[in-house]
Parts: sequence; structure tokens; C-alpha cells
Amino acid sequence: MSILGESVFQFVESDVARQHAMPCLSFENPKLREERVDTSNFERKAPVFVPKFQIYGDQQEVVFQLPSGSSFYGTGEAGGPMERTDKRIYTWNTDAWGYNQNTTSLYQDSVFSVLPNREPFGVLADTC
Repeated sequence: MSILGESVFQFVESDVARQHAMPCLSFENPKLREERVDTSNFERKAPVFVPKFQIYGDQQEVVFQLPSGSSFYGTGEAGGPMERTDKRIYTWNTDAWGYNQNTTSLYQDSVFSVLPNREPFGVLADTC
């Protein structure tokens, strides 16, 4: 796990995966992904939630176990309402001409949650 900024953490499945990763598109300068950050003034130096990486056949999953009562919003560009609690969203990117509220996936994937204590929690999956 890397600390990228205050309350911003990067998780990679393994050291081998990190070594073989393409340049990270999440950074204007991809080399910043590997630079150490001065954490001396950070209030939170460890993540509250740590993902579990799983592989099922040819599919990969990254699972965050969030507390009951969390609300989920957005989950990327997909048809339907903004609030997504108790909904299943498949996150892959595609050109979906003529999409509607039943379209499962459009152009980008991101997860934003509000925890029961009203603290925000977000995930950016850089899958390059």
C-alpha cells in the first residue's frame, strides 16, 4: 500500500503486479505513483478499509467491506438513479449509443459512498 496524499491510499494486488503495471493514468506525471509522500502532518496515516483481491477464473475482483448503513452513489457512468445502494453495477467501459436507465455500463467507473458516520469514501480504479 502506498500513501499518495492525506487520506488517499493506493492498493495493488501484489509487488509483482506493481512491477508489471503500465504507467498510471491517474497521475499527470505517472512517476509520482512511486514517490514517497511526507506524512508527518497527516491526521490519518493508515486506511480505514483495506481491499481484498480475489480471482475467479478469468475475472478479478477487488472487495471493500463497508459498514452496514453505508450509501452508494454514482458508481461510474451507468443508466439509472444516482443513489445505488443495494444495486449491482458491472463496471466496464464501453461506447453505449442510445443508452437508457437500464444500460449497465458507459464510459467510466468510480464508486463514492457516504458511511453511516457521514464520512465520504471513494474508490478510483486505475485498470491500465
